[in-house]
Amino acid sequence: MALTLPYAGRGASIGLGEESTWGTPVSITNWLRVSSLTATREIVREVDPVLGSDSAAANVHLGAVSFTASDNSSLSVEIPFAYDDSTELLLKHALGAVATTGAGPYTHAFTLATPLPTGLTVEAIYGTAANSETFEGCQIASWEISAEVGKPLMFSLDLIGETSAARGAKSTPTYTSGSRAYHHQVGTLSWNARTPTMVGWKLSGDNGLERRQLLGANTTGVPSPESAIAVSLEVTIEYDSTTGDNVYADYLAQTAADATIIVTGTGNDVATFVLHNARITGHTMPVSSRGKLIQTLTLTGYGDGTDHGCKITVVNDNATAVTN
Repeated sequence: MALTLPYAGRGASIGLGEESTWGTPVSITNWLRVSSLTATREIVREVDPVLGSDSAAANVHLGAVSFTASDNSSLSVEIPFAYDDSTELLLKHALGAVATTGAGPYTHAFTLATPLPTGLTVEAIYGTAANSETFEGCQIASWEISAEVGKPLMFSLDLIGETSAARGAKSTPTYTSGSRAYHHQVGTLSWNARTPTMVGWKLSGDNGLERRQLLGANTTGVPSPESAIAVSLEVTIEYDSTTGDNVYADYLAQTAADATIIVTGTGNDVATFVLHNARITGHTMPVSSRGKLIQTLTLTGYGDGTDHGCKITVVNDNATAVTN
């Protein structure tokens, strides 16, 4: 008798397609392997506010009728950051706009913009499971790119979706050969003529999107930006005689300058992360051991009419920013 084993997470991935009409699913054109994936459809059911029966629990057969109050879909995804695969499609939808220049190598500049692109159709493949789930009307609510010693750069995203279809037979993914960005390719942070030695960093964006629960539907309408886009950079640095007290003085003075981190791969691959008009808005330096002192700086980016707060530039050999 054959053993019946549970499905495993190995092989989990997401497929992406750019929608021309929000909430109308399209064919999947791009695939990415994932490090983690949480895809959720949360259906909230309520009971009519009537007194019902004398039963301790509401009973639909004795006067209380249940109904769907909301039907919300969401995804949380983490992938390794790459210079030249479908990572760039997610960058476009996370920041809002992209422009390509050059003639090989090519420079793809991703900048903050509103409104965000129309939306994504996302197929979630749950590892070795036979079926997958396809979500429609997905927009990126928040994102984070992080670097730690001994690891590749990681790209995390939270998406708001309209709804998902019933699970069905999964597609066969076709992956592009992305060139990963690694911790040892990270240069120093450059900010206000300071170049501190970094231990780690996190660049984050919050697009301020909120669901729109409207009469006439259980699912959300097109997510609405209810607050200004917020971008920040958390940097962990060694406290030394060169920059330690200087960056603290800059924090007290609320000095503003562009913060730049360059990550250089092989060949023509380069990624540059810029936080515009950045001010140090947070500073901590706990002392808990005999070892080296570490400062954690939080820099907040601001737009100024020309620069919009954050720009991510990727240089590679691809003529288009989004590789299919």
